[in-house]
Amino acid sequence: MLPLPERWLMAHWRWRFLSALALLMLIYGAANTLAGKLWPANERLHEQQRLLREQTRQQYLYLRQRAIADAADIDAPQRPVARPFSALQLSRESRSTLVSWQPDSPHSELTLEVAWPQLPALLTLLGEQYINAQGFMLQMHEQALTLTLRLGEVK
Repeated sequence: MLPLPERWLMAHWRWRFLSALALLMLIYGAANTLAGKLWPANERLHEQQRLLREQTRQQYLYLRQRAIADAADIDAPQRPVARPFSALQLSRESRSTLVSWQPDSPHSELTLEVAWPQLPALLTLLGEQYINAQGFMLQMHEQALTLTLRLGEVK
């Protein structure tokens, strides 16, 4: 009988290939088992990574539910309730001078003298009033502007 290595070398190539593959698998399994016992930190590392993934998933779900709830709570912006129109109050609040006010039924006309810096505040106040502006005219008058508003329905 031939010694074992010589028998293996003289065997069919398929037998040599299968036996070498089995030997490599045994060596790999033994090394993997030994590494797990020698370095248990690898197990802890996998557990920490799993916990981190779970925490990230929980945070994502919480933020997603919160975003859905916040989106449901957001309504269309509420428009402020319009105030009844008063030409005197408008001129006082906008720091302008009331030149004339003709409150006719179908079309009213309001003429104010306003300085340039107060014009944006006046237009903002007009937006808060319950009026239907049909037209306006601006004229330069010395250091101020003359604003003539043609108003429709005034309440």
